[in-house]
Amino acid sequence: MKLNFDPVTQDLPEGDGKFLPTTRTFTIDSHGSKLLGSVLIASGEPIHPTVIMLSGFPGNETNMDIAHAIRRAGFNVVQFHYRGSWGSEGNYSWQNSMDDTETIINHFRKEVVKELYRCDPERIILVGHSMGGFISLMKIAEHSSINHACSFAGFNLGLWADFVKGNEEIKLISLERMKDSVELIKGTSAQTLLEEMISNHKQWNLVNKVESLSKNNLLLIAAKYDQLAPVELHHSPLVKVLKTAGTKLDDIIISTGHSFSDKRIELTRVIINWLTSIE
Repeated sequence: MKLNFDPVTQDLPEGDGKFLPTTRTFTIDSHGSKLLGSVLIASGEPIHPTVIMLSGFPGNETNMDIAHAIRRAGFNVVQFHYRGSWGSEGNYSWQNSMDDTETIINHFRKEVVKELYRCDPERIILVGHSMGGFISLMKIAEHSSINHACSFAGFNLGLWADFVKGNEEIKLISLERMKDSVELIKGTSAQTLLEEMISNHKQWNLVNKVESLSKNNLLLIAAKYDQLAPVELHHSPLVKVLKTAGTKLDDIIISTGHSFSDKRIELTRVIINWLTSIE
């Protein structure tokens, strides 16, 4: 996709007033609970590829600056809140968050959604931050019809669980780090989330998903000074096995922390360049 302006730092060139970019909100049922979400609809017609942007834990960083740049680049962007978070009904859990993502993927493949939001159901791309990065890779490993996923400061829940389960000191540190976040979500606790992670350590280790992941086009971005998802645990082992498997992979390390707070433009440009390179 070739653009005649820079969507990272410039507004859209003036159009003809038809099919202007806009934002629509939606609610959708996921396993008996109402999820809240929105769609940033790109300018122009007829339909656009759709990026499903997956937030981390607990979802207070929505990455709207990146979402708007992605829309300026010609992609629709879907954002939503997992069960038990930020007004969505139900209880929060790691599995519920993955199941909610599945609900959203299936919804945005429907013909009625194509008409409502000018979304191309055949071109869905997953982009996630932190825990959302983990979900983006878990989901693309399951979906043969989705071929592109980006994870930035992505967490590997299964590998972390392997690291934690035999170390009581690390368990206590993990519980303490989750303490503030669980105040913002419903129906769970730090202890429950940690136990869920440990009990699913094997199936949630992304390194064990390499055979499926290697068939896709992936962008993995790490933060050099990340203290929540350290590069040497969450990024490097996965990159190593993916490269060995011959995956179409771009991996980049940016000199910043987990939230990319001082490198937002650099992060956005990396993501936009990757998205616009997709055929």
